[in-house]
Amino acid sequence: MKKGLIVLILIVLSCTEEKNTRNNLIDYIPTNASAILMTDDLQLFFNDAKNNKLLNSLSENSLQGDLDKKLTSLKQIHPNGQSFISISEIGTKNFEYSIITRDHQNILKLDSVQKDSVKTIPYQDADIYLSKLKGTDFYYTTLDKNIFIGSSSQLLVENAIRNDGNEISDSEFLKLYEVSQKNSDAHFFLNHQRASSLISNVFPNHILKDIKQLGSWNSFDAVVTQNEIRLNGIAVSSDSLQHTLNIFKNTKPVSSSMAKIIPVESDYFLNATFSDYGQFSANAPLTYRERRSDSLFNSVTEIATVGLNESKVFILNTVDSNHLFQNLQKYIGEKTTFRAQNIYTLTEPALISQYFYPLVKDKNISYAAEIESYVIFSPDIKVLENIISNYQNNAVIENDPTFTDLMSNLADASSLLWVGNLDKLKTSGFIFNEDYRKVFSKVKTKAYKYAALQFIAETDYAHFNAIVKKKSAKAAVNMVSQVFSTKLNAPVLTPPQFVTNHRTKKKEVVAQDEQNNLYLIATDGKVLWKKELDGKIQGSIEQVDLYRNGRLQLAFVTTHSFYIIDRNGNDVNPFPIRFDNAITQPLAVFDYDGNKKYRFPIVQGNIISMYNKEAKKVNGFVFNKTSSPITALPKHLRIGNKDYLVFKEENGSLHILHRTGKNRINVKEKFDFSSNDIFEYNNTFATTGKSGELIQIDQNGKVTKTKLDLSENHVIDATSKTLVSLSENELTIKGNKAALDYGLYTAPKIFYLYDKIYVGITDTQANKVYLFDSNARLLPNFPIYGTSVADLNDIDNDKKIELTVKGEDDSVLVYRIN
Repeated sequence: MKKGLIVLILIVLSCTEEKNTRNNLIDYIPTNASAILMTDDLQLFFNDAKNNKLLNSLSENSLQGDLDKKLTSLKQIHPNGQSFISISEIGTKNFEYSIITRDHQNILKLDSVQKDSVKTIPYQDADIYLSKLKGTDFYYTTLDKNIFIGSSSQLLVENAIRNDGNEISDSEFLKLYEVSQKNSDAHFFLNHQRASSLISNVFPNHILKDIKQLGSWNSFDAVVTQNEIRLNGIAVSSDSLQHTLNIFKNTKPVSSSMAKIIPVESDYFLNATFSDYGQFSANAPLTYRERRSDSLFNSVTEIATVGLNESKVFILNTVDSNHLFQNLQKYIGEKTTFRAQNIYTLTEPALISQYFYPLVKDKNISYAAEIESYVIFSPDIKVLENIISNYQNNAVIENDPTFTDLMSNLADASSLLWVGNLDKLKTSGFIFNEDYRKVFSKVKTKAYKYAALQFIAETDYAHFNAIVKKKSAKAAVNMVSQVFSTKLNAPVLTPPQFVTNHRTKKKEVVAQDEQNNLYLIATDGKVLWKKELDGKIQGSIEQVDLYRNGRLQLAFVTTHSFYIIDRNGNDVNPFPIRFDNAITQPLAVFDYDGNKKYRFPIVQGNIISMYNKEAKKVNGFVFNKTSSPITALPKHLRIGNKDYLVFKEENGSLHILHRTGKNRINVKEKFDFSSNDIFEYNNTFATTGKSGELIQIDQNGKVTKTKLDLSENHVIDATSKTLVSLSENELTIKGNKAALDYGLYTAPKIFYLYDKIYVGITDTQANKVYLFDSNARLLPNFPIYGTSVADLNDIDNDKKIELTVKGEDDSVLVYRIN
């Protein structure tokens, strides 16, 4: 089976190592082996691997195509008892495998054609046989003591014959072999130096260097089931070399609290803990020890490197962060503030690498901040702000049940702990190289969220654990994490909203700044374009398919212009239309029959004019003007199979018109309207009066008023079956009530996504965004930070909901609700 060995070594455990046991079979393992599998039942191990969907998907998308093809021949080899499979590099980037086991009569499953095609190659005092197994060359021989040697390489078989059991294994491998479990289903050994070449087509150079420096050998048992891959073993490192594991000698791992601050949206993190920074420092390479001789970081017990949005942050956890920050003052420059947290510039960007090498090698760390017991460093202030935002929103991995379930399978304290988000790693440039990212993007990881590797240092070795496990049924619910924060060139003027990219079917964000620039922002936070307008956009931006070809345009009005622009920010001819007299209401878009023959009502005071997609007035619209100014944007409502054009005016009149502009329902009564719009609610035209009553008009013109006990300044939103109101600090959703803190709130806004009702509201005084369900229950982890009306949608069609809102004066935020 081509999947078992190479997949486990190559992919599941990017940076791992292995262990083994002892009998004379190991004397025939090639001395230059990069990786070795020991198993008592080879075919059973392959069968277990075959039943794990993640391994199958990984192997189907492997870059080691040539080696994978060679390994398929193992399907026809059936050892009776223990066997070793090793992978060796023969020439540059040419990997061959060997199998060493006991010979028996039916060890090879050859059909008659294969038996007839076996060739004999004499070599010294033995014969080498060449056969075709699964279409690949397979060389094998039997030596004294009934030793069966097989390989994809004739050279490796010749070496085994020539050395006749006198292969010389290094001492670290022999130690691991002696303590390995001989009765395990599968046991692996990995040589760090040589394995880096084996997996060089997967990882970039800096990761390969880290693998080489980690230690000498790793060994581990492998347990593969349908739901998980679990590895447990030992790692060793040479005292004569500057291996990373050596920096933990004579220190003890401590329980970590980094999960309290690491964002759930992180790509990966590497966390290191130590009971004694002084000893940790003394274990450092000689060139760094002198600089570390002071007590600057003596209070530090752990350090984490977090990969986030193609950047990094470095987090220290201390027993006395105030003392540490005071000692850091001589390295601190200017101060800025972000959400009441101070952020400082560092005058010595290489400071952290000098004190924490080889765990930190970056020498351009420019910013620092303090949050409770944590001190955070980053080369990118935006990423530092992201850490602060997610921490304040409780969007940290400690609150992710999938993460806590995974960690329950590992030891409580680690010297080194690496955790990667498999979906995030598909696009991360820090972990996988460009070629392998294309390959890994095809791997089916939906059922698996995290992979974890753990090293626990002892005096002369380190325990090693790793796990990749299916997500439990108790998945993370409604955790809110910041996806991106994008700064505009000036303060945000209009609330950001989602619009559809007709090419990708995903959502993007539009927002306008105080210099009247309109921005289109991609799902990754990148500004795609900005366009200067002649004024502030009124109301919301609408999307239309003007040419009925599936391509969407943005339609809106400013005080003196009616714009339609394409997704590249270009005006669509003959727009914009300029008006001398002010446009006094936002743009409404009418598509009466759903055939995209749009009508656009433009309101100027008490005059309403109807335009078509050619920017011409529609002659068939006969309504001229009202006796007082129109006080809300006209609405097109459909009740039953009839269309209505509805709007109200300042003197209390309500107009319900036919699409041609003729009167359709005669409403004689005048009302003391509130500032709320007209809605279709329960098959009526509904709004409220200033005294807080619900006003409803049916299709026969009958008026019904219902007392709701709302304050004069109440606000409402409604759909055909749902009424939401906010009066003072009381929010009512379908009759269910929620008491809010006193504040200055935006009008509630109803969203309907994936058969669920959500209601959003923002306290612009306290900068808090609230999101409720249809029962007026606040969603977990709300409120979150925001300063404007919020918009809600699924931006990437993954059934996870995103929210966009104005953040700081000049920033647009997007959050994900997991």
